[in-house]
Amino acid sequence: EGRLQEALRGDESFADLLDRQVKALTPSAQRILSIAAVMGKEFDLFMLASVADAPFSEVLAVSTDAVGRRLLWRNPKAGLYCFAHDEIHQQLCDLIAPPTQRRLHLKSAAYLEKQTPLHLFALAYHYDAADRGDLAFQTAMSAASQARSRFALAVARDQLYIAQRWVHSGDRQIGLEINEGLAEIDLL
Repeated sequence: EGRLQEALRGDESFADLLDRQVKALTPSAQRILSIAAVMGKEFDLFMLASVADAPFSEVLAVSTDAVGRRLLWRNPKAGLYCFAHDEIHQQLCDLIAPPTQRRLHLKSAAYLEKQTPLHLFALAYHYDAADRGDLAFQTAMSAASQARSRFALAVARDQLYIAQRWVHSGDRQIGLEINEGLAEIDLL
């Protein structure tokens, strides 16, 4: 059985277990997985290798080990990895200072622009997290329109909230359009 299942049978709290699992990682593995956590709850190994400036083989080895430790899950259909628990994701994310997180989000956005420029939802997320309001606003508005046309209402709502954070206070017309879009989604 896995270490997680064994530990849950003992007196150790879940938070203590997660803390111990993360601290048991090598510094290199902590760094790579922390960067993955900043990128999001779900991530692609090629993008992670690029953003982390690490060889793909090292990123693959760290991710494989993390799957064995039950810190990550692999989605074979999508070719993505995700954190096994929100607490693991948050704990690793917290290991990186906010200014560095913003820089990593900007590197993630640059990677997406080059590799998958039509992935507007992820681009808006990373621009927003990098505090690049100008880029976040435009991308989120386009992503919200795209999501709404596909009836992906939760995604459209998330994108409109990003746009709302970055709309210029003097632009009442755009602010009104965002609020109308949010209200329409709530009615549906």
